[in-house]
Amino acid sequence: PEPVAVHSILLMGGIVGLRLVENVYRSALIGLQQQVALNVVLAFAATLRGAGSWWVLANVSAGASAFFTWQLLVACVSVALFAWAVYRRLPSTGVRSGFSLEKLHAVKQFAGGVMLITGMALLLSNLDKVLLSRLLPLDVFGRYTFAATIAQAPLGLVVPIVQAFYPRFTKYWTDGKSETLVDAYHFSAQLVSVALGSAAMFVVLYGRQALRLWTGDMALADSVYVITAVLTLGTMLNGMMTVPYYLQLSAGWTSLMARANVVAVVLMIPVLLVVVPRYGATGAAWAWLALNGAYVLLVVPLMHRKLLGGERTRWYVFDVAMPLAASLAVGGLLRQFDISAYAATLQWVGLLIIGGLMLAASALAAPLVRVRIEALLRPRA
Repeated sequence: PEPVAVHSILLMGGIVGLRLVENVYRSALIGLQQQVALNVVLAFAATLRGAGSWWVLANVSAGASAFFTWQLLVACVSVALFAWAVYRRLPSTGVRSGFSLEKLHAVKQFAGGVMLITGMALLLSNLDKVLLSRLLPLDVFGRYTFAATIAQAPLGLVVPIVQAFYPRFTKYWTDGKSETLVDAYHFSAQLVSVALGSAAMFVVLYGRQALRLWTGDMALADSVYVITAVLTLGTMLNGMMTVPYYLQLSAGWTSLMARANVVAVVLMIPVLLVVVPRYGATGAAWAWLALNGAYVLLVVPLMHRKLLGGERTRWYVFDVAMPLAASLAVGGLLRQFDISAYAATLQWVGLLIIGGLMLAASALAAPLVRVRIEALLRPRA
């Protein structure tokens, strides 16, 4: 009914508004390097949101209004908890904190640059889907969207790493601690390569088998595997750029990525319009891979001309190439063992073991990650 729909939309508007306020407090906790407090509140709110919704739908009302009313109440609780966590941890300066137009004006250029980068990145990540929805048959577009969803999943491994290191980058840059900044930069980059790179290599080497087991549809798995693998490689390269990007933000430098993203958008539109009609969804996947390859090959050297000069080769070799090569080598060697003849449960166990070995090899090949692992395993006196 129309009144229910209108009421639900109003509730959703309130939830969106509260989420915007919540993001301010979440960002403050990240900036204060209070990851534990952030995750405790996130976990509590997520549990309350999910379990509470189930209880409301099962015992109060199964209607949309009841569901969104509960979501709005949880959003209020979440904002209150985040606000409490932030103000409890803010350093005492003797000055009352509050909204300040003067502070906003001081960072307007930086904020504008970040908004432009984010807007262009959002457009780039969805440009292929917008155009392909017009250029491809619906069933082909559906398979491409399915593959793209899988390819984007490993990026979730990057977010916790950069959230933890971005405030450190900013502090070290502001304090002029160049050596500490260099160590943090390379360590975080290696962590990203280990987590994201090993996941991407696993998809490339074992994606077809995993898709067959997951979907139970061999025809679907075979039809989307190549697109999934290519998109995953592009997403991996995109994720590798995250640490250099946050290093630029820590230095207050937004112009490089803003210009790169604008150029990328301008180039990708005609490329997709030419490639997709001739090569279909696979052509769009290769265009995504080529775009992110250009970022890695062109933007990183330009960044290192201004920031952390002399660290470019170390980033390419030790932070990226070595962890990826180790994961690829171990995964390639293990392909000699055919586990497809076993029951589905044993195949999943085998894939988990293979993925774990690829992850371990990647971690051991990353010098700074290996040192941290050895320190954790070393017996304490």
